[in-house]
Amino acid sequence: MRMVRLMVLMGVLGVVLLALGVFGFVAGFGILGGLLIEVLLRLKEMEAQLVKPGSRPRRRPSKAERASWVEWIETEEENGHINKEKNNRA
Repeated sequence: MRMVRLMVLMGVLGVVLLALGVFGFVAGFGILGGLLIEVLLRLKEMEAQLVKPGSRPRRRPSKAERASWVEWIETEEENGHINKEKNNRA
């Protein structure tokens, strides 16, 4: 009788440990999933703070636009409207 009781007790203990193991596995993935969601939400909030609503990132000026600015500045310097020495930064 003792042997049967011991076998039943070990079987019940095995089922309980298996259930705890499965529960722990599921709970662990649930916790990791929750942390991942929390991190993603915080990243989204931080990005929203960096980018102001309604503002668009500026496009980079083309080479032609930059060349026209240089040409305009050189023309202004030649005409004397811009002081060359003041704008030359060593």
